[in-house]
Amino acid sequence: MSRLKLSLLVLIIVNISYSQSNLNSFTTKQIWGDLNISTSLSQKVNIYAKVGAKTVSPKIWNKLYLSSEVSYKLPNLIFRNIKRKETFYGGVDFYFINFIDSENAYEISPYQGYSLYWPNNKKLTLKHNIELGERLQWIKKINKYSFGIKASYEFDLSYKFIHEPKQVNSGFYIGMSTKLWWNLMATNIFNDVLRVTPKIGYQFNSKWKIAFFTGYNYTRNFATTDFDSDNIIYRLRVYLHL
Repeated sequence: MSRLKLSLLVLIIVNISYSQSNLNSFTTKQIWGDLNISTSLSQKVNIYAKVGAKTVSPKIWNKLYLSSEVSYKLPNLIFRNIKRKETFYGGVDFYFINFIDSENAYEISPYQGYSLYWPNNKKLTLKHNIELGERLQWIKKINKYSFGIKASYEFDLSYKFIHEPKQVNSGFYIGMSTKLWWNLMATNIFNDVLRVTPKIGYQFNSKWKIAFFTGYNYTRNFATTDFDSDNIIYRLRVYLHL
């Protein structure tokens, strides 16, 4: 190992150790579930809607969320023979957070992003996603507000086991996604930093598919005292394309 690599490794370890020593840390197990509906307005424009719920153990909060999104597929002006897809998108998330031992919270989060799907073929898809989001949280009864800005990068790898030659739209698929957040301006609660989620799913036809995710999520919060949480995630997602 070169001196430069060793120095960088030491700096990373020191930074992680410093952060952990200054935060109260605990571990949770969370169950998430959501329904994702999409439809195409044209060959280039798609709209999406998502509704879901999250719960946690130990019992601290329950969360309901709703999302809507519009995406625009960019034309392949160069490298036309390469199978890829590029999209710009924008949307908004709505959250209702039911805290067990404190006042409920609400959040509205507009976001904008760019996605590159490459490689992108029948069996293998790798999505690179860059996103910027704005977050407004408030607790209505005590009139407390919090505003934040976050940036993120995600890569999502999927490999599909296709039934050839007749049922090309059905089959099992596996994958892995990793997402990193940079909280440019942190809000009081749920400032995600890292999420790693392996997945397995099944596509029934061109309209329906499901996926089960299990993984790790690291979050920092600053509502009353600084603390972080290591979260084990179990997530079921259902997809419907109309």
